[in-house]
Amino acid sequence: FLLPIMMAVMVSKRVADSSTHGLYHALMEMKCIPFLANEPYHPDGLEVYQAKQIMCSPVVTLNEVPSVRDIANVMKTTHNAFPVVEQSERGAIFKGTISRLRLRTILSHSATFLETPSSLPQVQLSHSTLEDPQDDEFTVEEESSVFAHISELEYGMFVDLRPYMNTSAHSIQELFSVRDTYQLFRAQALRHLVVLDAFGCVKGIITRKDLVGQRIEEMLPALSYQRQTEITRESQARAVELSVSAGSKNLEMGPV
Repeated sequence: FLLPIMMAVMVSKRVADSSTHGLYHALMEMKCIPFLANEPYHPDGLEVYQAKQIMCSPVVTLNEVPSVRDIANVMKTTHNAFPVVEQSERGAIFKGTISRLRLRTILSHSATFLETPSSLPQVQLSHSTLEDPQDDEFTVEEESSVFAHISELEYGMFVDLRPYMNTSAHSIQELFSVRDTYQLFRAQALRHLVVLDAFGCVKGIITRKDLVGQRIEEMLPALSYQRQTEITRESQARAVELSVSAGSKNLEMGPV
């Protein structure tokens, strides 16, 4: 009786997997864990869509030497990391990213504060201090206590983030395909990805939650309509070009 039982179990599992998610997958969705499957699915194929169509914009950013007040303001959000930028005529040029953990550690050491943006810090934090595993256990109340110890005078001071930011953070162009973006998240185990324009300016950001099945399914109908509109416009433009080209050839040939 062992062989029939094994066959029944295998067939039932195959039928169940083809019709719905597995139990562990459902539990991860209930706990809001942004799990990415091996292959994304969409009838049109995700390679026809671009990163700019799923990115979140505008992005909460920090300058390379922001004020303590600016850091405190961005930490009122729930974001885990922030792009560090340099302001220019073209826009905010991407320089790197800095995590919420590092910002929290920096704010808890007032010796890193600067009186002016061009001043030199009294202390530069070591790598072991920045990556202290105990800091990951901070609660919301403990994080709020960090701000409670900052005086009004210190809020007007500055912090040089350049020694602490991640200058090798991944980024992509806004024309990057959604499929390649998905594979990059899986291959590099990324939590977020900054989207740039052709000049290296920050245009948006993509997180793992933007690529999970439910989120993609919510966005795809709008994307499908948008893509159809683009294809229609491209076809119309191509038809106009062909008609103009044919008319030019007839003029060159002249009357028969």
